[in-house]
Amino acid sequence: ELGTRDYVSSRMLRYRKSPKDSVPIFSIVLSSAAADQVRHHISLYQPRGLLKKLRGLHALAKWMGVDKDTLLGTMMMYAKDARSGVDQFGKTWFPGLPTIGELVDETFYAGIVTPVLHYCMGGVAVNARGGVLPGSSINKKRDKEASGSNEEIGGLYAV
Repeated sequence: ELGTRDYVSSRMLRYRKSPKDSVPIFSIVLSSAAADQVRHHISLYQPRGLLKKLRGLHALAKWMGVDKDTLLGTMMMYAKDARSGVDQFGKTWFPGLPTIGELVDETFYAGIVTPVLHYCMGGVAVNARGGVLPGSSINKKRDKEASGSNEEIGGLYAV
């Protein structure tokens, strides 16, 4: 589901049994239809090894380390939830839904995501205008603010 980094990360962290548990790891899986909607991201992340192209449900199940029939059941439940408009997690948007009858030959793009990655971006001090403050890691030698944008200031795309 789409949301801010803090929202997505907090939802992911709900799946720990205790705050002392290790960070949960999730698989992101895109059908070919979903991948077509975000082709720029596929071409950015696949060559870097962050997304893997897999042919068919069996290959996806093997990559995820889960039983093929269990994964098929999950996909069938996902399709049913999409038709009803909401899933068990509260998701209400289902773009790029794969065709259940064609999963054997479906092309998937899969990767590993964790909530920690959402917090690894940025790390510089900025003001309300997005200016990088003097003394920050990318502005050490300047005595006035520098410009900063996007990932270097924690994903602020508009201020």
